[in-house]
Amino acid sequence: MITGLLAIGLGYLLGSISPSYFLTKWLKGVDIRKLGDGNAGARNVYHSVGLVPAIITGLIDLSKGVGVILISSLFAPLIFSYLAGLAAVVGHIFPFYLKFRGGQGGATLSGILLFLFFNFVFKAKSLGLYFLFS
Repeated sequence: MITGLLAIGLGYLLGSISPSYFLTKWLKGVDIRKLGDGNAGARNVYHSVGLVPAIITGLIDLSKGVGVILISSLFAPLIFSYLAGLAAVVGHIFPFYLKFRGGQGGATLSGILLFLFFNFVFKAKSLGLYFLFS
C-alpha cells in the first residue's frame, strides 16, 4: 500500500514538470500562460515560440505518463502503476508550482493510451489471439 501511494505521488510530481513553461521561460523570458491562448501546452508553444520547442514539449508531455507507469511498475503493484499514470495527467493539468494552472493533459493521456494499446496488441498476439487482428 505504501509503495502504491509513493507511485501515485511520483506520478503527480513527474507529471507536473511543464516543459512548455520552462522552454518558454528560457527562450523568451516570459510565462507561456501569458502568451497566445494562455494554455501551457505544445500547441501554444508552437504558436508563441516555434516548431522545435513545440516538438520537444510534445514529446516530453507524451512520454511523462508512460515513463511514470514504467518506473512505478518496478516497485508497485500494476493497478498503482496505472493510477500513477493518471496522477501524471493530473499533475500536468494542475502543477503545484504554477498555482495549479498547467496544460490540458491531452498529450500525457495520449501517451498512456498508446502505451496501453501497444501493450494489448503485443500481448494478444503472443497469446495467439490473431482473430482480433484479421
